[in-house]
Amino acid sequence: SPNDPVVAVGAGPGQFEATTITVKGQSISLSAGESLQDVAAKFNAVTGSTGIAATIIQSSPGNYRMVFTATATGLTADFNLSAPGTVSDPNGALANLGLNLPASIIQDASNAVFKVDGITIERESNQV
Repeated sequence: SPNDPVVAVGAGPGQFEATTITVKGQSISLSAGESLQDVAAKFNAVTGSTGIAATIIQSSPGNYRMVFTATATGLTADFNLSAPGTVSDPNGALANLGLNLPASIIQDASNAVFKVDGITIERESNQV
């Protein structure tokens, strides 16, 4: 259930380590016993500053996953939760989540590229 504990001291695979991390300059403290709902709420509390939102999805009966998405479009909204430029995670809160694996990136950020009257135009959204 999304209310089951997923934060632990000495976290195992698929768990968050109990510690404080910094995401794009915003501190997020994770405490032992917190659930996916709690963790998502903490990420979403700083969405306005980080541009990163957390959503919980049910991937199969009884299995839940957290999905992180950019709140804006285009290359400037790109983020990587395993990159030192995005996250300061000295105690490995995110280490057991596999965020550095290629399979964890569902869609790379990109700009819209299209042609108008034979002229190639690139924008961060589909608006001209």
